[in-house]
Amino acid sequence: MARKKRKDEVEEPKYEFVPPDFDEKAFLEKDIRGTKSLIVATFLGVLAGVLAFALTGISIYLGLIVIIACAVALKYLISLLKIAPDGVDWKTLVGSIAIIFLLSLGIWIVMLNPPFSDQIPPEITANAIYFDSGTGWARYVSDGSTPIFSGNQVNITVTVRDNDAVNSVTINVHLAGQAGAFHSMNATAVKGVFETGSVAYTTGSSNSAYVYTINVTDKVGHLTTISSSFTINPST
Repeated sequence: MARKKRKDEVEEPKYEFVPPDFDEKAFLEKDIRGTKSLIVATFLGVLAGVLAFALTGISIYLGLIVIIACAVALKYLISLLKIAPDGVDWKTLVGSIAIIFLLSLGIWIVMLNPPFSDQIPPEITANAIYFDSGTGWARYVSDGSTPIFSGNQVNITVTVRDNDAVNSVTINVHLAGQAGAFHSMNATAVKGVFETGSVAYTTGSSNSAYVYTINVTDKVGHLTTISSSFTINPST
């Protein structure tokens, strides 16, 4: 049974939602301006990244200057192209500048590495001398603690790596004060590890110092060199 309405009850006013005025044309124009600004920023980012890479051989600071210049030029280029004669929203402008910086830096870094280019020389991460005195192979540390005697088999091993590929690993071993020639080191079953094989170095009546130099080159000709020495003692 429905409740009867009392005379003293006041009817509450009904709330009616009135949507704000929406200017569809202004909204679409703003969206189009933002899209065009994004396209221009992308173009400038790509251009800045390529130019920064081209200037890397001169100075990386020139590359940074180019990126900053492209970011500053965005605002003026937008007006020049009449994308937004009255300017663009500051949020859109900041976002577009961020795109230029991130995109140009990303392209610059990618182009500094293979397959586009190789700017980094090979690295020699380890080298060691091993000798066999007849009772087994041992690592040479110093003439005082691990002496090598005339006629012992000696093996020189080096570990190298490169961001692309190692082209050659050569070694020159000679008596101190004398000249020598470079010879290719042998690649082992372990990638990046090269060795001389077993060679017997000799000496006379007194200790002889041998100097070795290892050259490592990559495919574009970058060279990394290390030198060291070891001592051969007279036979016991």
